[in-house]
Amino acid sequence: MGDDTLDKQFKKIDERFDNVDEKFVKIDQRFDNVETSQTKMAIAIVNLQEEMKEVKKTMATKGDMRDIKDTLDALLKINKTNYEEGVMMSYRIQEHDKDIQKLKVVTGLA
Repeated sequence: MGDDTLDKQFKKIDERFDNVDEKFVKIDQRFDNVETSQTKMAIAIVNLQEEMKEVKKTMATKGDMRDIKDTLDALLKINKTNYEEGVMMSYRIQEHDKDIQKLKVVTGLA
């Protein structure tokens, strides 16, 4: 009977070890899942860092935008000046045409 009792105790101990082993397997699986998630996040971070480097290479800075604005302002000023000169020239041409018409009347060419 002593052997029977020892066998039962060993079976209980074996069952407990099996339970502990199952728990360790589950814990290992969880750690594997965490490692996989961390690896995926690390890869995503590296990819985002590479994308940010590309964006920074092609991104306009405040200085670039200021240069563009200044250039557009200068072009706008030139265009405005040309327009104003064109309006004045048109007025002068109209006055010149009126003077020519008066001269034609005076000289009898009209």
